[in-house]
Amino acid sequence: MRMAAAGHARPDVSALADFPRPAGTSDGAELAQTYREHVRFVWRVAAGFAVPPSDREDFVHDVFVVAHRRAADRRPEVAITTWLFGIAKYVKLNRARAQARHHRKLRLLEPADDPQTPDDLAQRRESLALVRAFLAGLDEDQRIAFELVEVQGMRAAEVAAMTGDNVNTIYTRLRAARKIFREFVAARTAR
Repeated sequence: MRMAAAGHARPDVSALADFPRPAGTSDGAELAQTYREHVRFVWRVAAGFAVPPSDREDFVHDVFVVAHRRAADRRPEVAITTWLFGIAKYVKLNRARAQARHHRKLRLLEPADDPQTPDDLAQRRESLALVRAFLAGLDEDQRIAFELVEVQGMRAAEVAAMTGDNVNTIYTRLRAARKIFREFVAARTAR
């Protein structure tokens, strides 16, 4: 589904016919047809939303992935362009929220105004080694939940959707990992 430029190159949609079909979604051929007919429209919407040119291809891809997943929810009386516009708006808002979370985390990690001393750097390396040791000690399911929620800033519902697990299961794993983390930190500070 690569496009060289905004609507100038004919998109390769041959791989879409074999696109995996989740339950309740359109088939790959229908997606390929929708893509061929409306990719330029979605590209223009991305430009209208001020999506940077370097991100537009990914944005358009995300819109059609969501459209594929949500095909069963489309009401036939709603024009396809209206439906795709709504999906594009959702994708834009979702990306904006993710970017805002990312920037909040980066602000928390900004270095102090003072230049770091060798002792500061050594302490930072030691802290990173401790976090890695903690993560390595968790079972895989707890590690994934802890990393994605606490480190990456995702919501438990997003993690559940990614992993295919129930959101309550994610919360349970996260609660267990947080308890282990508190014990891990307490044991380290007691030394």
